[in-house]
Amino acid sequence: MGAMRRTVARAVIATALVLACAPGARAQESTRAADVPTRADVRLRLVQGDFVGARALLVRILAAEVSDEDRAAALDLSVVIDAWSATGRPKPMTMDAPAMPDPPPADWPAAFSATRDLLVAGAWAEASRRLDRLVASAPDPIAAARARALQDLARDLGAPPQMAPRTTTPTPTETRWYGWQTLLVDAVAAGLIVGGASTAPDAGTVFQHGFYPLLLFSHDHVKPAPLLDVGIALYTIGPAGVHAAHGRAVPAVESVAVRALGPTAGLVVGAVYGFIIAVPVWLFTASKDDGAAGAEVLGVCIVSGGVFGIVAPILLDSIALAREPVDTQPRPDGAALRVSPRIGFANGMPSLGLSGTF
Repeated sequence: MGAMRRTVARAVIATALVLACAPGARAQESTRAADVPTRADVRLRLVQGDFVGARALLVRILAAEVSDEDRAAALDLSVVIDAWSATGRPKPMTMDAPAMPDPPPADWPAAFSATRDLLVAGAWAEASRRLDRLVASAPDPIAAARARALQDLARDLGAPPQMAPRTTTPTPTETRWYGWQTLLVDAVAAGLIVGGASTAPDAGTVFQHGFYPLLLFSHDHVKPAPLLDVGIALYTIGPAGVHAAHGRAVPAVESVAVRALGPTAGLVVGAVYGFIIAVPVWLFTASKDDGAAGAEVLGVCIVSGGVFGIVAPILLDSIALAREPVDTQPRPDGAALRVSPRIGFANGMPSLGLSGTF
């Protein structure tokens, strides 16, 4: 009975030791498998032209415990490495050859050897087509593995190189500022407007000419103020001529639009916020001055809105619109076309013109 107990105890201990060592053995086996390179690693080195590295990987594969199929495929890759190490990898070549029929089992080794020679010579596309047939007609799993190994290599060599996506960085466009020219036109226009307003018969004439759309609806006789009209016209369309002289039609149209609508829009905005401010003033002071204080506040707001509507287009025109792209490519004849406005006075009258170089 004691001997039986000792035998059972030894069996239990041995079983426990086996179970305890089994995970470690499996871990070591999986580690060894993970350390073994694959045929894809070898093909990558071949595609990159690193024959020494490809040979080192093949040595590790052949030294490991691999299947017969993997060993046979590795030996065929070794043949390719030996050939290219001696002569260098050839440039790809094309062949016009009829489609290869499926060889019978007896002729399969000769067909495979001839196809491998095509691969070594650089006929990768033709070799890939033939290897397709050789894989399908392989007489055994080892032959199929050999053909598949070279087939994958032929496809890798014939595939276009994988290029990283090209990222384009937008090139900042260089611009040239010519806002001083629009400011010069506005300065002359302001001088004409001030001169015309100071020589006008009365303030009503200045108002009528200043807001010239009202002239279309006025049935009263409008007193002439030619200097004022010239100044207003120069303010409205003069800077547009500067843009047009620089070959920029869109900013020219935008300039006329903001200058034609800006003063009127400023008056409307000034009247709106002036009325909002004047209402409380009227409520608290109407009994004392009959609403004079509120009317004064409204008038100041309207005038300030009109001034803003006149000045804002000038700043917008000179700062934002008066910028042209610079052509960094030289002209073939070395010449450059430049056109600039010319403003001056002759015999006490303003004169406008264009000057340029060709």
